[in-house]
Amino acid sequence: MLFSFSMASKLMIAGMVHPLHALRSEPLHFPYEDGPFERPLSRPRPDAVAVASTLRERLDRYKLSAESEGFRTPACTRQRGEARGAFWDIWEDTRLEAMQCLAEHGATQVDDLAAAKAQPALLGALGRLDAPKHPFTPTGDALMDTISAPFCALHYLAEKCVEVGVASEIPASAHKSFIGRCEFAGIWQQNQRGYPLLFPGYNIPTVFSILWDAVTRLAKDIAVISFFGAPLETAIRRDLQYITAKYAKHPRLEECCRQLASLEAQIHEATEPDDFQT
Repeated sequence: MLFSFSMASKLMIAGMVHPLHALRSEPLHFPYEDGPFERPLSRPRPDAVAVASTLRERLDRYKLSAESEGFRTPACTRQRGEARGAFWDIWEDTRLEAMQCLAEHGATQVDDLAAAKAQPALLGALGRLDAPKHPFTPTGDALMDTISAPFCALHYLAEKCVEVGVASEIPASAHKSFIGRCEFAGIWQQNQRGYPLLFPGYNIPTVFSILWDAVTRLAKDIAVISFFGAPLETAIRRDLQYITAKYAKHPRLEECCRQLASLEAQIHEATEPDDFQT
């Protein structure tokens, strides 16, 4: 049975196959012909209300699975080949671990973060927070705990960035972007009728949708470093240099280099862990 090019890419990202194996094992075949690289199709942006409404259930399943299946947590400590050690698993589970910090913060109302009617009060409360840079002590007040909870998730990811070696400016930028986008949403909450005129087909972002975007991107950066051992471009360049030096005369060298280039494009363009499982 022949491997398809997309199948090979998925196995590489899962830690089961590496381009070097194609050079060492002739029975493998990756037909790409002269067509373009196959890249993941972008999925529709997740509905914030739907994600928020099922979040606690997903978090409970994750905790139970970790206990019953024995995979390591935090996800960024997993090695290739072990349970849930695939790139997309580390990405997804790191995101869930961050959102666990949010859900467990005091009297946080997760659904309110995504509810349109709750946004004016939440964004108003955001402006009253003192220097929102660190996780806050729970107050028991639902409004204040709910609007401070996103910073618990961001702080968790910032810590993981330090642990695995993600550049410090990346979580700092995510934190700044989150606040800036919330301020943007707050402005439009005061002029809701004008938003559809400038952005047809779009709703004003909610605190949850803004946070979900930030957490997803940061979790992806952490997964890249955890899985590849370096930033993506550095890791791909490292492997390319090794392959071209060690297998300079191998007849399948060009093919394997193309696989690595396509893998880099796939990861760059992916916006959700599920993009690799279509």
